[in-house]
Amino acid sequence: MRLFHLMPLIVLSLAACSKGTQQPDSDRAAPAAAPMTTEERLNAPANAENGQKLFMACAICHDVKEGVGHRVGPNLFGVYGAPAARFDDFAYSQGLLNSGLTWDDATLDAYLERPTAVVPRGRMAYAGEPNAANRRDMIAYLKTLQ
Repeated sequence: MRLFHLMPLIVLSLAACSKGTQQPDSDRAAPAAAPMTTEERLNAPANAENGQKLFMACAICHDVKEGVGHRVGPNLFGVYGAPAARFDDFAYSQGLLNSGLTWDDATLDAYLERPTAVVPRGRMAYAGEPNAANRRDMIAYLKTLQ
């Protein structure tokens, strides 16, 4: 019965002893950051590294190396700032040939969101990227291809 009365003291003693063996605050891992809100993500600086990862889905059809030919889609090296349908050796859709587009931020953003809305008679099979932050990152990556 006496041991039962001593249990609270034993527990408190063990708790006090364990405090002395804890790591100092500077050695502890920082708590995980809260996930970004949609607004924070949209206003964050563009991330070309993330854009390159996202572009991997596009790499099935598009090459991005200078001097390399085309795949199912045209080579995208130097695409940012260039006119649409710029290569003579690629068979573009009539819609893209007649578009008069220049691939800048606004045009790329709209096209990556929904290609058929920008070039109605285009042949791009890509359905589009609904996430504005992902589109921004992909555009940042395309800008590095110079």
